[in-house]
Amino acid sequence: RAGDKVWAIGNPNGLEFSLIEGLVSQPVQPLLGMAYIQIDGNVQPGNSGGPLFDADARLVGIVSMKGGGSGFGLAI
Repeated sequence: RAGDKVWAIGNPNGLEFSLIEGLVSQPVQPLLGMAYIQIDGNVQPGNSGGPLFDADARLVGIVSMKGGGSGFGLAI
C-alpha cells in the first residue's frame, strides 16, 4: 500500500549486499504492459534484479529500474 516501508537488496555501484530503504509511493503503475510498484527509495544501477521486501520480510517485488529522476525506482 502507499506509504508502506520497503527495503531492497542489491549491488549498486559495486557495493555488494547493499540495503536501501524506501516507501511505496504508488502500488500499481502500468508501464509497457506490466504492473509496477513505484518506490521512493534511492534506486541505482546495480539494484536491478534485487528483491524488494516489506516490513514482514515478504517479497513484494523485484527492482527493475531507476526512475527518470533521482530518488525513485520501479519494481515488478
